[in-house]
Amino acid sequence: MAFAAACSSSATVEEGAVDERDAATATAEPATPPSPTATATPEAIATPVPTATPEPTPTPVPTATPVPDGTPAVLSGDEWTLTEAEIEPLIDFVETLHELEFVRPVRVEQSDDIGAGFAEDLEIFADDDWRLLELLGLIDDGVERDAVNEARRDRIRGVCCDGDEDGLIVIVEPQATELETKVIVVHELVHALHRDYPDIVNRPGRSGGFELPSPYTATFESIAQFVAFAYLDTQPEAERLLVEPELPIVDAELAAIAGRVPGEMLDFSYFTAPVMAEAAYDARGAQGLSDLLGRPPTTTEQVIYPDRWLAEEDRVSQDRPPLPAAAQLQDEGRVGVALLGWMLEGSVDDAQIETLLREWTGDRWARYRLGPRECLGVVAEFDSPASAEQVANALQATHPSVAMIDGEPRFAFDTCAEV
Repeated sequence: MAFAAACSSSATVEEGAVDERDAATATAEPATPPSPTATATPEAIATPVPTATPEPTPTPVPTATPVPDGTPAVLSGDEWTLTEAEIEPLIDFVETLHELEFVRPVRVEQSDDIGAGFAEDLEIFADDDWRLLELLGLIDDGVERDAVNEARRDRIRGVCCDGDEDGLIVIVEPQATELETKVIVVHELVHALHRDYPDIVNRPGRSGGFELPSPYTATFESIAQFVAFAYLDTQPEAERLLVEPELPIVDAELAAIAGRVPGEMLDFSYFTAPVMAEAAYDARGAQGLSDLLGRPPTTTEQVIYPDRWLAEEDRVSQDRPPLPAAAQLQDEGRVGVALLGWMLEGSVDDAQIETLLREWTGDRWARYRLGPRECLGVVAEFDSPASAEQVANALQATHPSVAMIDGEPRFAFDTCAEV
């Protein structure tokens, strides 16, 4: 099921990754539903749930090539250059739309291979996350975690932020065109701006709400994307139309390596999540963007259905599913609306998935070991028994142990009961 972006541009740009479990910033602040509409994603399929890595330490940037008038270039491509004077309007645009000003100086530097230079050890998909996806039946045959992580690193085009009290640095890999590169610069500048306002940024821990894709990561990326899309919309249509096909993170090569669900997860924060920032801005102006930073959504449901975030409507936390007496608990969290939507694909049409996801009340999973086996138990609740039963029936093909809980709008399944 494709979750389409509601922002006026469908392009996606990117930065590094953040893991909500410890809220540490990696190569920058970093898949299916926005108010899911059955619209296909642009050439890509949906965002990473990245694992936090140590903050990058920029390596020396090659001396920029002077432009004809002798002014040093900040960024340069094959047929274009950007000077510091041309970066200033981008900084002004970010500050004006967000209604926040940089506290420290910010500068842009160039790297010709950001993935190798600043994110060599970044794992967008951690091993534990990958195991959860496998147990849920969401990894295609032949898809390897290491290959997906490596391919994703190769697609990193901007990172934020290195720096200290003397200033902030964002690093961008020049793209084929000046406009495409400017859009990435704007995205990274938004992340840099957030670094100057730690008092309004809430960095919650895992707190029992762990979910893939990360709602916390999606919050930061949604704002950066929203501002980047807004900048792109100020440009001439002919230039926009040339640039937009080049911007998606998940290109054809990465999509082939990642497979269906990991590919859609990689785009989630950049393609789906911007509807959340757009809704916050439409409802509250620039203050809505700051409100998102201070009160990030706790579920993918709130990302996909921003009206529920605006109404401060959260879903009921479910108790962990019961485990066998000899079980050794490994991890636990929430499946959430995004993963559930992908689990239903192929069994239910998109319109019906949309209806059923809106009936979701909450769920819980527990990953455990039972002797040599690794198992996953899941319990999920919906607004009505009828909705719960429809979802349970749809999951029967991949999880034959699924069963309704008598007298309740809930169902449960356990992968070790299916062996």
